[in-house]
Amino acid sequence: MENLGTTIFTLLLIIVISSLAKYFRLMPENSAPVMTRLLTNVTLPALIFVSVAGGPGLATFEEGLVVGGQAIMYFSVAMPLAWFFMKKAPPSDVTRSVAAFGVIFPNTSFVGLPMVYLIYGREVVFLAAVFDMVQSLIMFSFGIMLIQGGISSKLESEPGQLSRVRSLSRVFLEPVVLALAGGVLVQLTGISLPGLVMEPFRMLGETTTVLAMFAIGQYLDLSYLRSPSYLLKLLPVSGLKLLVLPGVFLFLSKLFHLPPLASAVTTIMLASPAAVLTSVFAERYDRDDQFAVLLVVVTTGLCVVTLPFLLSFL
Repeated sequence: MENLGTTIFTLLLIIVISSLAKYFRLMPENSAPVMTRLLTNVTLPALIFVSVAGGPGLATFEEGLVVGGQAIMYFSVAMPLAWFFMKKAPPSDVTRSVAAFGVIFPNTSFVGLPMVYLIYGREVVFLAAVFDMVQSLIMFSFGIMLIQGGISSKLESEPGQLSRVRSLSRVFLEPVVLALAGGVLVQLTGISLPGLVMEPFRMLGETTTVLAMFAIGQYLDLSYLRSPSYLLKLLPVSGLKLLVLPGVFLFLSKLFHLPPLASAVTTIMLASPAAVLTSVFAERYDRDDQFAVLLVVVTTGLCVVTLPFLLSFL
């Protein structure tokens, strides 16, 4: 933890280098989505598989249940609150559903998981993967309803219902979830995989953090900062996302003496910036995608300061 400031600064430099490479056209225009797929479909699953299959131990599995419970409790409280405040916002506010989605769902893949790996090592990645799996299930079900502005099930069309069911079912086929399940299976069955098999996964997994930071740099687009109306909304939304929600959880975890390691992992996940899928879903469901991109970019930049601040209280 003593080198956390140096680590965060190094990650920031990687983001800056990536952004400069994009600015000077050293990278192809479609680099960002390609790198995202490489991260979420290859390197991150490799990291999770090696971390779990390599032997997290019974104690870590028990901590995983705690993290899963904390994630469920968080979303059980956060979702209704977001729904309530979103409905209280003026109907003319086209950013309200995007802001609600971005505040609730953190960027676990690009920031949360890599940060847990950097701070606590490969053995603890399993805990972060459990949180990520719970979030994915909620994001692709209730999260989609939230960003759409809340559609009553009575008014929802049959194609809409089927689309949501398909989206939810696809979560279980995501490489990250399959890697987690495969690692747990190897661990529970006691299968000993040879180093020749594990080493390629380990090497791929170790590239996750650098690749994630470089991918964020490819998404950065500061041109949206020219809109004053967006800037006025970004400050409270970013503060709520990066400081208030994780800060409240951290306070409660200390107050009720929750398991420190599980609580630390959950805090890191919650303190991560707005999920990249905020902008993806905003575009897909015809919401304010410019505000969504700006929210992702600004919270990513600010978390370089807010994340170490929160971690200093662990």
